[in-house]
Amino acid sequence: MQRNDGVIMDGVYKQGSTTTVGGKTIDLGGMTHQQAVDAGYMRPASALAYYANSHSWFSGIRERAMYESSWISVQQVSLNYDLPGHIAKRLKMNGLRVGVYGNDLFFLYNSAPDGFNPYSVSDSGSGAMNEGSAMPYVRRFGFSINGSF
Repeated sequence: MQRNDGVIMDGVYKQGSTTTVGGKTIDLGGMTHQQAVDAGYMRPASALAYYANSHSWFSGIRERAMYESSWISVQQVSLNYDLPGHIAKRLKMNGLRVGVYGNDLFFLYNSAPDGFNPYSVSDSGSGAMNEGSAMPYVRRFGFSINGSF
């Protein structure tokens, strides 16, 4: 079965790199992965293999797994209004406040690669570099009504 997907790696094969195609040894030294794929010597790497080998600790620390994770975000904005006293008194209350709010609105700065949500990194140990099953950055909006009796 022919697969028509995958990842083309950045970089050049080192001198002495070879592959075998149809029983014939091919020297890949100095070729880019794109050139080797176009010539039919190599196939694109499967996404599974690419991410397992470039992000995991399984085969050593990888560059893609090491990054700065600094961010500044607007986490909450709220606007409240105290209704006039005569409105609250009609409802037999001492005070009445209405408001609207927004949580996790946006990032002012995010150094994480690919702009992923740094809140999804839920570990402070050796697993902190994994962005597995990350949750998207979800904005929440709502309103509130507060009364005092």
